[in-house]
Amino acid sequence: MTRGKGIAIGLVAATAIGLLIAWAVYAFERKTVDIPLPPKGEAVYNPLYALKIALVNDRQRVHSRPYLFDDKHPLQAGDTVLMLADPARLSRRESDALRAHVARGGHLVVQPPVALLDDDADVPLLEGFGVGKHAFIDDVCMQMTAKRDVPEGADPMEALQGIFERGLLCDDRFALYEDAEPTIEWGDKEGYAFARFRHGAGTIDVVATLDPARNAGLRRDYNAALVRQLLQPNWGRGTFHLVYASQMPPLWRLMAEYAWQALLALALAVAAWLWMRMQRFGPRLPAPPEARRSLLEHVQATGDHLYRYGRAHLLHAALRAHVLAKLRRKDAVAAALEGDVQAEVLAKRTGLPAADIADALRSPRPFDAKDFRYRIARLIALGRHT
Repeated sequence: MTRGKGIAIGLVAATAIGLLIAWAVYAFERKTVDIPLPPKGEAVYNPLYALKIALVNDRQRVHSRPYLFDDKHPLQAGDTVLMLADPARLSRRESDALRAHVARGGHLVVQPPVALLDDDADVPLLEGFGVGKHAFIDDVCMQMTAKRDVPEGADPMEALQGIFERGLLCDDRFALYEDAEPTIEWGDKEGYAFARFRHGAGTIDVVATLDPARNAGLRRDYNAALVRQLLQPNWGRGTFHLVYASQMPPLWRLMAEYAWQALLALALAVAAWLWMRMQRFGPRLPAPPEARRSLLEHVQATGDHLYRYGRAHLLHAALRAHVLAKLRRKDAVAAALEGDVQAEVLAKRTGLPAADIADALRSPRPFDAKDFRYRIARLIALGRHT
């Protein structure tokens, strides 16, 4: 019975495990999940890193850098320069060098000047093309039409929706003046999103925003198609120079244009702090130091020690010397007298009884606490009325 019971329990357990495995195989499905990881390496600081990798995969020569000109990679005829920086930040020398490169057959892709600049601001790079300042538009997208592949045997209604619209460049536009003569332009009533100009043997593309070429924007297929069209003129001819941070203007220029408000406020704060901390003009003699608690406690402890060990006469003598010194400053004659004569003079001066004054000026009896307190009290009263 014991052996049969064990076999039965084993069969039940094996059956339960088999059912559990069958349920797991039936209920669970293995799937591949892509988890986006944070960027690392060059992708952290280069916003055009994805475009660089895409061009390399298309077998194009590409060089990405944070500055405009590089002696190791000079601009050649047929090269394309895509620059994220504001063209208004370039100097006259840099702008002339880029225009000369375009005239030799190069291709340049830039954004218009930002909206913070004045309408009359000088932008040497785009001078003579009639490009106005950058403008920000909220939620007004340019539309492009694309075809979506429909599998065979799909629903007829889905096949009719094979033509669909996608929104592009929803937040950026720029203006073109009446004298502008672009070879290609793309815009709506809010402004222009793209314009291509002929300059010498090359072309200059002005795009309302180059966000589609950044790492995040290039993930969308329609942004990738737009960027591919922007790079078409010199595709396969030269090197693509991706400039994600051009040379900054001098620090003094940035501070003069944008930081003068903060500098003015900081200067006022520093001046107020200096005025608060500077030494005031006052009396020639410094103010006497304020009484400190530790010093008072030390003096009190010293007096208690002298009184406890039978030296109360020293405390009385010190207070009497202080009162006589104060009297000497006010009445030197009365301070020079002694005995009952001095007591009579001081009684007339202060209005106190002569006997009390005489008792106050005499030393107390040893080990007589009541007499000590009496004479000290009379000395204090004499000092107040002196």
